[in-house]
Amino acid sequence: MCSNQSPMELLELDKNCSICLSFPKEQLKMKCCGSFLCRPCFDYAIKRHEQCSFCSKSEFGLKNVSYNSIKMKICDECEEEVPEKEFEVHKKCTKTLELEYQRYKRKFEDTEMEKKKLKSELHVKVQRLGETVIKYRDENIMFQGRIKTLTEALDADLAKAKQEKQRVMQNAKKKILQLKKELDEEKAKVAPQIREQPIIANIVAAPTSSANVTKTEGVEKNLTETEKKNLRSG
Repeated sequence: MCSNQSPMELLELDKNCSICLSFPKEQLKMKCCGSFLCRPCFDYAIKRHEQCSFCSKSEFGLKNVSYNSIKMKICDECEEEVPEKEFEVHKKCTKTLELEYQRYKRKFEDTEMEKKKLKSELHVKVQRLGETVIKYRDENIMFQGRIKTLTEALDADLAKAKQEKQRVMQNAKKKILQLKKELDEEKAKVAPQIREQPIIANIVAAPTSSANVTKTEGVEKNLTETEKKNLRSG
């Protein structure tokens, strides 16, 4: 309740239509039971009932009804028509409601301001995050490009080194074959000379003794340097 009125005063103010519960400007009060009706509900009820539909004690007619015209006032706060007897109560309630409305309105406005502030901060953070994402994306693209370039250069160097290794190995094989061929040719040249000197061959093949060594040394003096090398190499 928004007033300090007694229950009887409030009951006196409660004069709604007993059928549709509206608060009519023109009230029709049943003398038999004190029920209130609005004019449309009374006209409807009198066509359907011969006795009072609330107490069933008396005939339902105009002679059993008292009229009460309600004086109305317009509320400045809500611009609504209110019965004069209820005007003060209504005004107090309206003021209370207005205060509550203003309080919630301020809360709502404060909430809206906080909401706008949070949205602004969120927008700034999202914008910074977007800039950071773009920055890291660009750096990632740059690093991927560098990695690709270095990988291609490394692959090229490995391929070049592989080719160089194959070339060196082929040259080494050719050199070895060439040296082997030269050695075989040199042996082929020396072999006939050794066969033409049976004495030297026998000395070389005979068991070693001091006399043989002396003879061999004497024979070596008459040999050329090439023959000496061939003799020693066997």
